[in-house]
Amino acid sequence: MSYDLQIYSCSEPCSEFARIANEEGFEHGEASFSLQSKNWQLVFHYAGKIEPEDIPAAVFQELPGIAYLTEAHIEGAASATDRARAIRIAKKLARATRGVLVNPQEETTETARGIKRVDLANLPKGEDVFQLSWWFEDAASFENGGHVRFVEALETYAPEVLPRRYGLWEPPPFKLAEQGREHFLTFLHENMRKGLVWYANRPFQFVFVSIPPKVGGSRRGYRCCRLNVRVQAQILEAPGWPLALKRLWLAVAQAVSPFFAEIRKGGSPVSSWWWNGIPSTLGLGAMIGTPYDKLWPDFVAMGKSALPNLFFIETIEDGKPLSITPPAEITQPKMPDLPQTITAAELPAYEKLTAMRYPAIWPFAKPFEEA
Repeated sequence: MSYDLQIYSCSEPCSEFARIANEEGFEHGEASFSLQSKNWQLVFHYAGKIEPEDIPAAVFQELPGIAYLTEAHIEGAASATDRARAIRIAKKLARATRGVLVNPQEETTETARGIKRVDLANLPKGEDVFQLSWWFEDAASFENGGHVRFVEALETYAPEVLPRRYGLWEPPPFKLAEQGREHFLTFLHENMRKGLVWYANRPFQFVFVSIPPKVGGSRRGYRCCRLNVRVQAQILEAPGWPLALKRLWLAVAQAVSPFFAEIRKGGSPVSSWWWNGIPSTLGLGAMIGTPYDKLWPDFVAMGKSALPNLFFIETIEDGKPLSITPPAEITQPKMPDLPQTITAAELPAYEKLTAMRYPAIWPFAKPFEEA
């Protein structure tokens, strides 16, 4: 009879388990550590990397950044005391690797003692902001189900982003804990073009859903759809969160198919939904889709594929900005230096200086609507 355990870990378990195995008197094998008795044996197989789709939803809810799975089982006629020892060792490994213990026999999922899902303790405090952003054109798809896929991605990878409070004005009157999921989804669907107010849960701050009345040219310039999640930059130093944020960024991209998305510390050079080209300086992550995949082949060659015609490069876990530079023909034009003060007579010229500018290659509809 077999008794199975699974340990899902954030950090690579090999060195920690080697230490624990030595303490517990295990024998080292080519692919496992084992502890043998007359009528039974306890085997811990070496950890393997695991993809998000293979991680149980209950484990995702416990800890962010799960990346490894260690499987253990007892074979033979083990006593209750023997099984208790196996569980104790598994918990020891989970605690050492920031992990979650799953016991299929008892149908339990347990985070190692003392480990918090969001742990900002001992990290320097600061006001710096970290942003995840996505720009896309297909407002109809977002309205007809994309908003649900967006929320599902948040629920899976970072439920802290879900609204603590939401509404159309400050302070927002509705609370997700009181109104429930269906009320929020209905409210989002009915008000996504009205500038809703979305307070997230700490350390996340705000979510901006910017869907214009019409995608395309306007009197002020070209408008597209934008999603933006803002969080305290400290989260980049918190265990497990860089990987969790990368997974969230990719999952939302798969839901909305952006033509550009980014991961960035501080403010973005792109002003809300006013798209006017690829930023000249990139952040910790960038993603391009149609039509930019045909206009920036070097990025496609260097990047990884998230979906057909969707490519990304990121350094979120290293914390270093991307060094690749977009072609000048598709890059945001540099704005001229502006005077600090202006007179009434200078106002027409000032307005021309501050008008939105566009790169030489503009792959969308005309940015300015006819007056």
